[in-house]
Amino acid sequence: MSSYNIALNFEDGVTRFVECKAGEKVLDAAFRAKINLPMDCSDGVCGTCKCRAESGRYDLGDDYIEDALSDDENAQERLYPAGAGRLPRLMPPVGMRKDAGGNMSSYNIALNFEDGVTRFVECKAGEKVLDAAFRAKINLPMDCSDGVCGTCKCRAESGRYDLGDDYIEDALSDDEKAGGLVLTCQMVPQSDCVIAVPASSTVCKTEQNKFAATVTKVEQHNDAAVVLELDVDSIPPVFLAGQYVNIDVPGSGKHRSYSFSSAPGASKVSFLIKKIPGGVMSTWLESAQPGHKVQLTGPLGSFYLRAVERPLLFLAGGTGLAPFLSMLEVLVRANSEQKVHLIYGVTRDLDLVQVEAIQAYAAKLPNFTFSTVVAEAESSHPRKGWVTQHMPAECLNDGDVDVYLCGPPPMVDAVRKYFDDNGVKPNSFHYEKFTPNAAPVTP
Repeated sequence: MSSYNIALNFEDGVTRFVECKAGEKVLDAAFRAKINLPMDCSDGVCGTCKCRAESGRYDLGDDYIEDALSDDENAQERLYPAGAGRLPRLMPPVGMRKDAGGNMSSYNIALNFEDGVTRFVECKAGEKVLDAAFRAKINLPMDCSDGVCGTCKCRAESGRYDLGDDYIEDALSDDEKAGGLVLTCQMVPQSDCVIAVPASSTVCKTEQNKFAATVTKVEQHNDAAVVLELDVDSIPPVFLAGQYVNIDVPGSGKHRSYSFSSAPGASKVSFLIKKIPGGVMSTWLESAQPGHKVQLTGPLGSFYLRAVERPLLFLAGGTGLAPFLSMLEVLVRANSEQKVHLIYGVTRDLDLVQVEAIQAYAAKLPNFTFSTVVAEAESSHPRKGWVTQHMPAECLNDGDVDVYLCGPPPMVDAVRKYFDDNGVKPNSFHYEKFTPNAAPVTP
């Protein structure tokens, strides 16, 4: 093994994964990943970097003193991983670092622009979001920067923050504040945050992230779908579970959009792609081999998992299952105990793919359940028809539920109509329509 994955579990529940090269100390690997683990001497003398190794094999060497680490203790600074195995990676925030005193020194801020582009910026402790964005060369809307004009008003969709009291009510009323609106010129994050920006990324003079990846696996699922796995060539992409990227189709000059089915922050990413006879991506996938290179642009999209504060209902149509696989993995890694029910609807029996992966999550998440539905009348499946015909009332929890839906437009429209007709008003309803690109018409 030339490198190992090290999971760093912080006391506030955050987990970061770093790659540790063979023979490298964990402290050095963390610094390479811009994570400032507690330390003082770095020579095995002070004991400031002491942590607990909860699993894995390692070598501590003998270059430390007993005052720093007694025989009854375990430390982190002198760890040389010697075969801990490959661990799954969680999301590696661009910030989320603690200083030597154990205080959070920075946070990740996701800026979601109205054209679907998402940019992540690092906001230092005590720093205002507007200033952090400017450091990242993102020009958020602003005029006065003093909490007077209200031009920088955005919506905070998740996270904790302090707005202070140095702004006037004409800029931000109490009702707006209660509704989640913020002034980025006054907003000081106290955790990771997601902010909806009412402007396009081009207006804010930012651009989409582009990155390269190498094909590692192309797995066919009947004539219905393909699982494409890629190994990112550089830094693992940061995204929100549920978002998508544009993948350039080699040799075509075109791109196609696909949701991540993998969790954020891993160097290996995966996608569930619908097979379309004659389609640009489907045609390329017929000959794609491990080692082939592709270019990706993103992350994109406003469909992503928000803070989990109540039961969740996931509705997937066909390959719209992909973003939910990403969300489920995030929930597993967060040790979520919230109730989650997934209804996975398809047209034909052969379209039911990756059911084994869903079943695996049922074993990992204590309160996760799922059902599958097949629309085709000739199917032998025990649940036939549409998703709306197999939606248990208990999953709607009298409206105290967050609903996420990803599927083709007719499915989205049908669910919306079902909710309207039956007076269902969920706490929140997030949906994404996807339309497979039609095969080219040949004369």
